[in-house]
Amino acid sequence: MSKTANALSLEQSINLLPKDFHPYSRVQGRKKIIKTPKGIVAFRQSSLLACGQWKTSYNEDDIRTEIDYILYALGHDGILALSRDILLSFESKNYKGRWANNGYPIHVFKEDGRYFWQGMNGNTKDLTEYFIPFE
Repeated sequence: MSKTANALSLEQSINLLPKDFHPYSRVQGRKKIIKTPKGIVAFRQSSLLACGQWKTSYNEDDIRTEIDYILYALGHDGILALSRDILLSFESKNYKGRWANNGYPIHVFKEDGRYFWQGMNGNTKDLTEYFIPFE
């Protein structure tokens, strides 16, 4: 099954965003990026994996210079809209090194109805306030 079939599409995810992200326009290119009144948004998606987490990554250089938000579809549960500030603050406290592509992981799990970012050494950040459910 394709990743798209196991997670919300870009269009479904955009439709869940608050009104202050609208109107939007697609940025041409290979990556799924949209331009909104709140800034540039990069789209990621993941199905729930056997380990009980949704997993993706982001490139630090892109976040520091171009991308203002990551719009992250968590299967068909809903989306996370994570700002540059959230991404960089968690990264600086939890990751000493990065992947070869200058990337940092975003591993999210759900516990007791709340969504958490799993960092190194078991550190977590509660992301529930940034979660928008798909109903």
